[in-house]
Amino acid sequence: MGGAIGTLAFRLVLLFSVIFCGFFAYKVKIIDEHTSMQMTDYLNRVAIPVFLITSVGTKPILDGSINLVYCGLIMAAYYLIAFGGVYTICKLSGKDRAKRAVYTCMSVIPNCAFVGLPMVRLLLGEQAVPYVGIMMTAFNIVFFTIGMQMFNKDDKFHFKSLLTPMNISTVIMLVLLLCNIQLNEYVYTFLSQITAIVSPMCLMIIGINIARTPIQQGLKRPIIWVLSILKLLIFPVAVQLAIMPFNFPSDMKMALLIGIACPGSTMACVIANQNNMEPELASQSVAHSTLFSIITMPLLIILFQSLYGLI
Repeated sequence: MGGAIGTLAFRLVLLFSVIFCGFFAYKVKIIDEHTSMQMTDYLNRVAIPVFLITSVGTKPILDGSINLVYCGLIMAAYYLIAFGGVYTICKLSGKDRAKRAVYTCMSVIPNCAFVGLPMVRLLLGEQAVPYVGIMMTAFNIVFFTIGMQMFNKDDKFHFKSLLTPMNISTVIMLVLLLCNIQLNEYVYTFLSQITAIVSPMCLMIIGINIARTPIQQGLKRPIIWVLSILKLLIFPVAVQLAIMPFNFPSDMKMALLIGIACPGSTMACVIANQNNMEPELASQSVAHSTLFSIITMPLLIILFQSLYGLI
């Protein structure tokens, strides 16, 4: 057990050392705001979509499809209960539209793409990546429908907002998995060269986001702490307790833990800034939850791996 914990600790140190590299590079001006935006755009449009497709691998994934369905259903239930619950409480307590949107998104929606994906890949392996793809699709569906509607002042929903490279690649991934189609070894090798940069670049962007957002004021705001506690501790633990009695694969349970325990969504922060709906609150919340996830995520991973008998 001690060796397993040591291996896990070493992998977590690797993850957070890359986050620090991003933090340091921004602070000393090796990377600026424009470069950070270009890195994010490349990940969203090219590297992560290709990476999701390569996750089907070159060998069959036994019984993988049914577990992906279960994962999707769990995420649907999570969003339905958590998203609906927080929004209802905010509305009953008289919060205005901007606060309702920020409170709900920052306490419920996780940053699966830039935090969950590299952590699942490193800690659980390539076979667990499809679960992250399902979680990212659930995020896209919820955020680009309900979430955007909350932030959108003109009350209009645009179907094209769902046609993102990540959603399209997830559909391709699901078709390949459900039809039991694997990638040719040479195709897989070629695509893997494109995706090799995904994990380190995602982690560096997290460090950049922490470096460029002042959180001193956020530390003094009780609501920021409440949102982070809900996002980083209450909701991920609640989901794990709910699925614990079921005989789901351990890598699926841990992928769900990591995915839901991620810090608040940077996409929600961007939309809040674009629409001038509590932009400072959204930025402080993302930075606060990202910073403290460095503490909470390893603790939760070690706790539930122990409970599941994995270490």
